[in-house]
Amino acid sequence: MENSKKQLPNLFFIKTFVVVKHLLLISVLTLLVVSVNAQQLEVQAYVQETIVGLQKGYSMKMMNSKEMKFGMFYQSTQNFSFNEGINNYPFLGTEFSYPVTKCGKIKLFANLKGGLVNYQFLALVPELETVVAIKKQLSFSMGSSYRAGQAAISFKVLIRPFGQNKFK
Repeated sequence: MENSKKQLPNLFFIKTFVVVKHLLLISVLTLLVVSVNAQQLEVQAYVQETIVGLQKGYSMKMMNSKEMKFGMFYQSTQNFSFNEGINNYPFLGTEFSYPVTKCGKIKLFANLKGGLVNYQFLALVPELETVVAIKKQLSFSMGSSYRAGQAAISFKVLIRPFGQNKFK
């Protein structure tokens, strides 16, 4: 009984820390975007089929005037759980995207994700992504990447909350 009472504050602290960390990440990236005129914010929600199963994730990126993107991402197999007893294969880190070519509202990007898998191992993941602009604020994309020696495929929804779309 005494052990379970001692663990309750620790779980509460961990969950509170996770929420504060995510809010801080969103706040810092938003402030960076607002302070730089040539940048625009892009928020992504996606699913990716990898060697460890279907992973859900999100990312926030800043795009400059040359359409290069830099940002942070997080993805995991389960409902974004940070509990130690559950192995949800989290993958978090930074992401860089470079525009390769475009044709109308379709654009091809070369992406490189780098970060920690399971909070222990460093991983670099190359990806090719095709983005289709639907409206000023909304785009969809499909990408293929190479992760842990296996192919992975992803589907993303991209939202630009400030309504600027670099596609002409």
